[in-house]
Amino acid sequence: MLYQLKINPVSCGKYCSASSVNRTDYDVDNERAIERLLVNKEPLSLSATEYIKQYFCIYSEPKCQSLPMADYYDFGIAKIVSKKLKEIFELACVEGEYVPIKTLDDLNNEFGEFYLAHFHAIIDCLDYEKSQFRWVERKSGRRPTSLKLLEINQSKITDNPPLFRVKYFENKVIVNEDMMAAIKNSDICGILFVPLPVNEFDSAKLIRQLEIDCAQKEK
Repeated sequence: MLYQLKINPVSCGKYCSASSVNRTDYDVDNERAIERLLVNKEPLSLSATEYIKQYFCIYSEPKCQSLPMADYYDFGIAKIVSKKLKEIFELACVEGEYVPIKTLDDLNNEFGEFYLAHFHAIIDCLDYEKSQFRWVERKSGRRPTSLKLLEINQSKITDNPPLFRVKYFENKVIVNEDMMAAIKNSDICGILFVPLPVNEFDSAKLIRQLEIDCAQKEK
């Protein structure tokens, strides 16, 4: 069984958002530049690493003081992991690298050791017949986009990697059962494991319902 990693917004005590280190110059151009760096599986260059350190920061605001800080945040293709989650991935020999980033809370104090994860394993394993998407023509050729239903062709996956990204939809992070068990057994906070196939509309609705249920319990 394979699972897509998604954030679990109701299991952690802070909201987080991504911005520039000084909160003033994080614009669309910077965001796209970081996306271009992370969409590939090649290791980051020194200049790329320094660019991420300069232009990427996460800010937190209190949500529920009784809940812990999350270990995982998802900003599209940019995945943020705590030191604890990073060490779990490294122990499982996940292919990737981790760039330390700045973190600031609502009082401008740093609130923990976090990293932007660049996962190298990207597999062309989309099941083109069962998945739901549309084709677009680009200068580089025809490619799928606007994914609605994610289905994996497991015959294209070899060696049972603990974690990988899906070619053409590199913001989708997939883990196997062993990786899921390792995370669950380590008291990691803030991750939701959605079994494949994943209907993007249904999973978004599930997360929204979790948020509603949590808000009602806090009243």
